[in-house]
Amino acid sequence: MTAKDFTELIAWQRADALEQFALQMLKHPTLARDSEFCEQTSDSANSASRNLAEGFGRWSHRDFARYLVMARSEVMEVTSDLMALRRRKTIDVTVADDLIALAERTTKTISRPLQPVIVAPERSTRHQAPGTAPSTGHEA
Repeated sequence: MTAKDFTELIAWQRADALEQFALQMLKHPTLARDSEFCEQTSDSANSASRNLAEGFGRWSHRDFARYLVMARSEVMEVTSDLMALRRRKTIDVTVADDLIALAERTTKTISRPLQPVIVAPERSTRHQAPGTAPSTGHEA
């Protein structure tokens, strides 16, 4: 299956879910007092889905791969922030673990297509959804 819109990408869907959960978590009164931390975490969480959307709109697989790398880095930054909150016991450990698990799934989903995209020759502008077979151009 070939994705026709960035919202069809599993990686974008997971990054968006991570962003929504992170933004909800940052509303907690204890966290809200640390405006610098909230701003940084919010920006990282938001940036992952934005990079995936922007990369999807690029003309080449190689260019798309650059944005996948940036999105992956942003998700890893969110993961690091969540781990810090868990260590400090700032948020409930179960909530932190659930968010970290979602962040790790998101990182793996973003990483999956990177190797073939980076080494593959340039192709059409349509991007393959992670976990799908390559398009032959002869589908019905």
